Amino acid sequence: MTLSIIRLYHDLLGTYGDQGNAEVLAFRAKFHGITANIVDVTYNDDLPTNGDIYLLGGAEDAAQLLSLEALQRGDNLNILHMAIERGAVILAVCAGFQIIGNKFFASGQEVDGLGL
Repeated sequence: MTLSIIRLYHDLLGTYGDQGNAEVLAFRAKFHGITANIVDVTYNDDLPTNGDIYLLGGAEDAAQLLSLEALQRGDNLNILHMAIERGAVILAVCAGFQIIGNKFFASGQEVDGLGL
């Protein structure tokens, strides 16, 4: 078994070292005899459809809004919905947690989240 860990926009959502969450998950998987691959997805990339865990970290308002925009682009939101339906997990902290919610405040304005 191979665990696919998708690290979303760690260049934007890694302000507080959240990219380390992927490394911890991979280490814990290895400890239990499970091979784990970390796939880094940047702002311009489409989301992989084969993730087992999708990670979103923390950031300031501007990076949070850019990440939300990227997740709404193309088929990315559908990919996340399909991933959840097949049993994938989303680990979202800080700004990432706000992004997957219904609404959040950024730059003084209320913003619609992904509603996941």
